[in-house]
Amino acid sequence: MSIVLIDDRRNGEAVRITAADWNGSSFDGCPFSATPEWLKAAIKSAAVLPFGSDRDYALWRVETRDGKTVIAEPDDWIMYEAGKGLRVYKMA
Repeated sequence: MSIVLIDDRRNGEAVRITAADWNGSSFDGCPFSATPEWLKAAIKSAAVLPFGSDRDYALWRVETRDGKTVIAEPDDWIMYEAGKGLRVYKMA
């Protein structure tokens, strides 16, 4: 399990998006470096959703804490800070 602590003072965590193959309804492996409870809750509430692309992997639509929708892809990080919500750190 690979969860990165952002900063102990901010009480945050981050997971990296992987390039797991996606056929439009299922993955061939875990699409994240880990799946902590906050990420499961975000997926269940539709704050984080996969959607198709012309690639073999899914892109992720992430509703951030400031109300924006960010498209995340493999190697990007989804970060969560308790009481503040989600944000995305783009690697490219």
